[in-house]
Amino acid sequence: MRRITAWSGAALAIIMGLSGPVTAQTTDGFAEGERKAAAGDIKGALVVYEDLTRSHPDSYRAFAHLGGMQLLDQRYADAVKSFQ
Repeated sequence: MRRITAWSGAALAIIMGLSGPVTAQTTDGFAEGERKAAAGDIKGALVVYEDLTRSHPDSYRAFAHLGGMQLLDQRYADAVKSFQ
């Protein structure tokens, strides 16, 4: 359990530190995803970040957030793809 908690914390710290070109619309999407994640709604945050990656396929930040949520959801293979 401690290992999962440590990985989750590290993943979130990395994600929160990322920056990149963002429009106002994506900023709202990131804020919504972060609210859901902070509230423990990992599935809801996944949906938000999946939508962001579809609407902004060149956004590293969107894929990094998606990968972080996939790690928290223990979808490791998907997370690796998102981070790549």
